[in-house]
Amino acid sequence: MNFDTHGFKLGDRIMGRHTGCSEPSTIIGLVHAEATSTMVKPRWDELFPNWRDNMVAICKYDTPQKSLSFDEFKEQFNKLEDAFLQSISNDEALLLAYYKHVMPNVEIVQYPIEDLM
Repeated sequence: MNFDTHGFKLGDRIMGRHTGCSEPSTIIGLVHAEATSTMVKPRWDELFPNWRDNMVAICKYDTPQKSLSFDEFKEQFNKLEDAFLQSISNDEALLLAYYKHVMPNVEIVQYPIEDLM
């Protein structure tokens, strides 16, 4: 297990470089990945293959934001094998409307520590 926070500390203002929305947030917690959600995070797995062995920053946005950027949503969306979802995947406007409807705005997000460096 790697507990290195790479110099990040509580209260630091940060932005994910590769994942999440492009708004700044404040670090409110630093925990080892084993203590975080067991949710599947395919984008993290792709970009940071060892994230599960490292620290995760728990961050709070000043105002609620989407937890995935539209590009991340489209990327994950295109991997789903659902007939309805595939039927709208080529219509950018419809896909954006669907994204705005189904993606909740959140105040608290997680970033793998590698995404902040």
